[in-house]
Amino acid sequence: VKAVKTYAYEGKGQKQSVDVNESIHATLIILAHKFREKQITLEKDFGANIAPLTCECSGLNQIWTNILDNAIDAVEQNGNIRIRTWEEESPDDPKSLRPKPRHYLHITIADDGAGIPLESQSHIFDPFYTTKAVGVGTGLGLGIVQRIVEQYGGTVTFASEPGNTEFRIRLPRERD
Repeated sequence: VKAVKTYAYEGKGQKQSVDVNESIHATLIILAHKFREKQITLEKDFGANIAPLTCECSGLNQIWTNILDNAIDAVEQNGNIRIRTWEEESPDDPKSLRPKPRHYLHITIADDGAGIPLESQSHIFDPFYTTKAVGVGTGLGLGIVQRIVEQYGGTVTFASEPGNTEFRIRLPRERD
């Protein structure tokens, strides 16, 4: 029940602090039936003592849901999905008006599926672009992920080859 409440009520536009590990955990509970159905092994390496993300938080769970749902679709029966979170301090951008280094939360979600075909990689964030069969995917998920991450002032990147696709999300702990 707590996971459903966390998932459903995360954000609502007011400034708050969100535990990213807890947010991802709530999404994993919501998607647990899909992991069980395909007998997917889930490896979690959640960083300890990660500071909360301070933001007007809405949509974080959509980031995790869309990327994890794609990973679940990509892996074969008994596949593997890995999630890792950590926090890093990055040096200040010389062009920045901020006088101090910034703290970033990093999240990676990786799977051992077939990978994203090379000819599709430059299009995966495009609206309505999908590599899934007709009626299976809308082509909206990763575009939504990119939009939400950018609204947070973060970045989303990926690397993909057969047997290893990894999405990397980098979010500033606090917005300017």
